[in-house]
Amino acid sequence: MLVGWRRERLRGALLMAVLFAACVSAAKLGIELSVARGVITPVWAPTGIALAALVLFGLRLWPAVALGAFVANVTSGAAPADAAFIALGNTLEAVVGGALLLRVGFRPAIDRVRDVFSLIVFCALRSAAISATNGVTTLWVSGEISGSDYGSRWLLWWIGDGMGALIVAPLIFVLSTRPWRRAASS
Repeated sequence: MLVGWRRERLRGALLMAVLFAACVSAAKLGIELSVARGVITPVWAPTGIALAALVLFGLRLWPAVALGAFVANVTSGAAPADAAFIALGNTLEAVVGGALLLRVGFRPAIDRVRDVFSLIVFCALRSAAISATNGVTTLWVSGEISGSDYGSRWLLWWIGDGMGALIVAPLIFVLSTRPWRRAASS
């Protein structure tokens, strides 16, 4: 029994480390894109990575999302307080999106219309709005953006996170179902 408990703790720690590294790496890549404007990018892959990980491996991995978002932002020039608030929004986005998908019985194979609909409505539209509102408000309060830019920056942030949920998460979900093994054995 003790061995099983240790094995589960080790598995959890490994999953957290991998998720942290994936979120930081994808964020740094996204921020470095020439089309990016600071911490706002047109496709935010960490949203999809975090969402897929929380759905596939459990909402308990949220600390890796939070720490990954904080480290990615603070090492990209954001003030520590701004990075912390942005990380809070990124984490809430993934937790809320993941919890909503789990609640409605989402299947990672995305083999039903309701799975596609759930991903669009709960993640690309709703939970992405949490991160966009939190992130852009943080930048506005800190003086990083002007009030006149708020709407356009919010829209870009929301679209970027929504695209991460609609492009990256489905790729991870479908790959996690190992469809190539079923096709090869047929």
